[in-house]
Amino acid sequence: KSEGFGIDQQYVYGISNSVFSSANVDYYVRIVKDKAVKRELWRINATSAEDLVQGNKPGIEIANDLEQKAGDIATSNQVGSYVKIGTVLPQTINKIKFYQEHPDELLGLPSGFKSIDNILGGIRDEDYVILGARPSVGKSAMMQSMFDSLAIDLNIPVGVFSCEMSKESINERQVFSRSGITKRRIKMGHLRPDQYGRIEEACTKIHQAPIYIDDTPNIPLSLFRSSARKMIRNEGVKIIFIDYLTLIDSEKPSLKGWEQVSHISRQLKCFCRETHVPIVALSQLKREAQGKRPNLADLRESGAIEQDADIIFFLHREKEPEINAEIIETELICAKQRNGPVGTIKLNFYPELVKFEDAETT
Repeated sequence: KSEGFGIDQQYVYGISNSVFSSANVDYYVRIVKDKAVKRELWRINATSAEDLVQGNKPGIEIANDLEQKAGDIATSNQVGSYVKIGTVLPQTINKIKFYQEHPDELLGLPSGFKSIDNILGGIRDEDYVILGARPSVGKSAMMQSMFDSLAIDLNIPVGVFSCEMSKESINERQVFSRSGITKRRIKMGHLRPDQYGRIEEACTKIHQAPIYIDDTPNIPLSLFRSSARKMIRNEGVKIIFIDYLTLIDSEKPSLKGWEQVSHISRQLKCFCRETHVPIVALSQLKREAQGKRPNLADLRESGAIEQDADIIFFLHREKEPEINAEIIETELICAKQRNGPVGTIKLNFYPELVKFEDAETT
């Protein structure tokens, strides 16, 4: 003990050295978080092992469930964390500076249409985009025109989930569109000798394009998430297209129809936020929308989809096209844009080539 204080200073010094220093708090927080992640992984693996032993679930369902839960742990480790809003200001200021240094530059992925890019400024990382129309107006053709432009012309990897058409049908449509030779001429076997070269050139471009397709019909939501994550992780996919939203299986048979659609829509929006990859999904409109200009209320199960979507487009025609028309004038109505203006765009549809183009380019 030291004189005057009755305290062994060397003992106190030793105690202070044995206690965790606040200077290393971040290091210890990371250790705690890592242990929590490992415990959670141990728990879901134990659950999967129990399912395997009991044999009540199909193996593929167990595998998909395990991958989904593991992915959720990896991507949502910070769920529930909060920050003072002022700490975000440096990022916001940097964005503002970027906007000024790059005037008129797209703030996201191009859509494949100049007219759409002018109103959107590009499809941003977390955008959940809905394209709605009545049957036979050209939803699938519009979607294909977008992903073909991105992948074939710009070499941007895209993921496509076609719940309605097979990959062979999509491939066939791509050949019509890219070769510029009508589907009627090709299917009737009336090709001229000079047109074989155009088909060969189109096939070469399509073969080289980074387009990854899953055409599982009525794909379960868990399998969609698993396959989409794999596309993003292994192929570097930057945007995902879904044809179409209500053909995804919610895997919740106890829910009513509108509740299942609500669940699917919400999960797709969450997926965009988790992965920072935008989704463009097709949606049917109600029968009441037939023959009139569509609006947000015409979306099937519109409450959920309208709420979740960042951008909503409708394809619309003022009048029925003539039989065998080569060009069909079509409106693309931007009915909702969370971070920008709305408006109407003029497009031309070429039914025999199964593709859309900006009206002003023709």
